Amino acid sequence: MTLRKDSKVFGHYKHVLVLSNVEVHARRDVSIVKAFGPDVLHLVASGSEGADYLSANPVDLVICDSSLQDMDGVKFVHLVRNNLNLVNLPVIMVTLENRKNYVLDSIAAGCNGYVLRPYSMETMERYLALARQLDTYPEIEEVQLAEAKELV
Repeated sequence: MTLRKDSKVFGHYKHVLVLSNVEVHARRDVSIVKAFGPDVLHLVASGSEGADYLSANPVDLVICDSSLQDMDGVKFVHLVRNNLNLVNLPVIMVTLENRKNYVLDSIAAGCNGYVLRPYSMETMERYLALARQLDTYPEIEEVQLAEAKELV
């Protein structure tokens, strides 16, 4: 499990929050995320702990299991997306849950990626690269807005 140094996501996510209340899943997610070289990696088991952490700390990426102590992953994604300060925060759902309705609910809630367990380093790298691309859209929109204001 080695990350290529030429990876598009290597070093991009400096502060990562991982949420899972299943110990084996948490260990796996933390191990994979560590390979991407974050400066800070924080693990919590409940959605309320995750929300508290997000309100007090800058975070570049959230990896969320569907199983949390006090809520499911979809509800947590809803909480994140309802906070205007976090609306553009990349959230990737990592789960064993492959029922069509749960996948659709997760995407509708606003997760940026949906990864089924077990997953490979390459799979996670693809989703992180995609989340990074989506993360640049607000910057593009801000530039376009500023240019439009100048024209007016």
